[in-house]
Amino acid sequence: MKHERTSLPCGFREEALIAVALDEADATLRQAVQLHLLSCQPCHRLFESYCGLQEVFTGLQDTRVSEERLQRAGERLAQRWRPQPAVRLRYGLFSSAVGRLCIATSARGVPLVAWQEKATRLLSSFAAQQGCEVQENEAAVQALLSE
Repeated sequence: MKHERTSLPCGFREEALIAVALDEADATLRQAVQLHLLSCQPCHRLFESYCGLQEVFTGLQDTRVSEERLQRAGERLAQRWRPQPAVRLRYGLFSSAVGRLCIATSARGVPLVAWQEKATRLLSSFAAQQGCEVQENEAAVQALLSE
């Protein structure tokens, strides 16, 4: 992009302010601009706005921020699209006079009432199936135990 050389109302050259603000000026030009800014408030405000642009340009060059945002967005999207289990089993193990009893519940009813040994094998089998979530939750089946 071609920039026309322009002089500011005070007679100072705008491209000198830009070069210093973008850290592209040599020491002589940098010193001339600093001296001018001490006596010219309009140029000082313009220079500050160019320095603000430099911060924006630097931020745009830092890809870490955008990569982190993209990664977090990807993780949230993957969570939303992760298939939900078709069957959720909640079970509890309870002591009885003849051994430990397992009671499991789901949205469809009570799919399992068995002694602990057999229930452990069945629950492991259910957990290995795709679309089935098995979780111990005695509180979820406490009412069934009372019944």
